[in-house]
Amino acid sequence: MIIKLIFVDKINKKAVEDLKPIYAKKGTIVFPKSGAAILTNNRAILGIDCYIVNHLAPIETNEKKLINKFFYFWVCNKDAGEDIRDSVILH
Repeated sequence: MIIKLIFVDKINKKAVEDLKPIYAKKGTIVFPKSGAAILTNNRAILGIDCYIVNHLAPIETNEKKLINKFFYFWVCNKDAGEDIRDSVILH
């Protein structure tokens, strides 16, 4: 399922300097990388260049070697919880 969301939130230069968010380009695949959010198996492809918070993992593919949408399909069909079932998840 593809859901298109449009946000108008802005970040200023001071927030970038203080918070050090990750800059991600349009087409980057993002998903949670920490805490119980990993078990939600949420995934997204960014529709615009933007800053993201550091609890999301950004993945950019080299389109000459791996088609982004194919990798996204693969990631969406993988249960992230499979790899961490025996780990401790902090809430």
